[in-house]
Amino acid sequence: VDGKEYTGDEATKAISVAAGNGHTTWGQKDIVATVVYKDLDGNEYTGTQTIVRHITGLPYKMEKETTPKDWILNNNGKGEGYLIMKSGDAFSISPRFIFPSKLNVSATLKAYAYGGSLPRNYKPTVSIGASEDASKSQVLATLQGSLLTPGTASYSNITNNQLSLTQEIRRICIYTQGETTKGSFAFIDMGVVCKSFKVEYR
Repeated sequence: VDGKEYTGDEATKAISVAAGNGHTTWGQKDIVATVVYKDLDGNEYTGTQTIVRHITGLPYKMEKETTPKDWILNNNGKGEGYLIMKSGDAFSISPRFIFPSKLNVSATLKAYAYGGSLPRNYKPTVSIGASEDASKSQVLATLQGSLLTPGTASYSNITNNQLSLTQEIRRICIYTQGETTKGSFAFIDMGVVCKSFKVEYR
């Protein structure tokens, strides 16, 4: 199995592991299993089977990271260990997911709006869409600014359960838009604070 030789029960276990979770890198994995056996007359037979597995990266979850791996970030800051999509226009684009054909998924962002000492007029919009670039999709939520910092704030779940990924579009873009109040004092970067983001099969 994958170039290694096993016998008896070990062979069964090796094929199971290789076909199941033996690979962690996203992409297509071709697992080749070759079985050699002899009959009672001593004749030897060989059988080969290729098992194709698609390691998609789904379900996916990013949680409390300031610079998540393989993301494309623009106008992003950080504070208390969280990724912050700063005041103004900001976007964060997920890693590219791998799959053999069209895939329907849902995506949920857990976030709140930190507006510093003058949060009342800070009401950023949040969009989540399937996109390879910084495309603003349909607005899913408008958040109300808060003066609370990430450790004590109340977070909202913002979900788009109508996402379709294709061979041409394999990423998901989070887009935020909204200006904080001029003169507002802040302990960390002001903007939409992202606690977690998850993508699941639909």
